[in-house]
Amino acid sequence: MTTTSDTTTTSILTFLPTGIYALSIPTCAIWNQTGITVAGNSNGSSGTDLASLINPVDIFVDNNYTLYIADRGNNRIVRYHTNDTIGTMVAGNCTPGSSPSQLNSPKGVAVDQYGTIIVGDSL
Repeated sequence: MTTTSDTTTTSILTFLPTGIYALSIPTCAIWNQTGITVAGNSNGSSGTDLASLINPVDIFVDNNYTLYIADRGNNRIVRYHTNDTIGTMVAGNCTPGSSPSQLNSPKGVAVDQYGTIIVGDSL
């Protein structure tokens, strides 16, 4: 008489984001019920100057609290350092296209631990 048994082992992998991929919110942080405009025009108007945005679709905040915005309508990525009121264009040139200096309706932005800006573009 032969007996066989099947044993199934289950492993659970847990991914804990660290470094630039994790957002650390201090336990003493409180939610600002009023809110403030940190990028774009507070009156809701859009534009092409570096104080304005048209159809922003994604943001990324790095470990230095630098804000990156995928400004889809302006075909650019804009960077705002802490307390900046006017952004700096770091990718794209406001003209849609497929050349190395152009973006075409960017859909996402991220920055890696080396400061490389990664853009999800339509082309």
